[in-house]
Amino acid sequence: MNAKNKMGWTPLFIAEGIDTTGFHVKSDTTASLLRKLGATPSPEGMSREMPDIKDRDTDGTEASALGRSASGP
Repeated sequence: MNAKNKMGWTPLFIAEGIDTTGFHVKSDTTASLLRKLGATPSPEGMSREMPDIKDRDTDGTEASALGRSASGP
């Protein structure tokens, strides 16, 4: 429940809201449920902006492959 992605975001952090491509996406219901289930509170001051797909990683994972396919071979 407190697993972090490559950006250090937990499921609760994402449910509380992230900014992606000009939109603020959040789920109050999911955030409330995660808190009731014992999710660790989100850290203060952490950026909620989704990086461009080309900036996420360069280790050959799916995000890198998506960036390459969007910009060509």
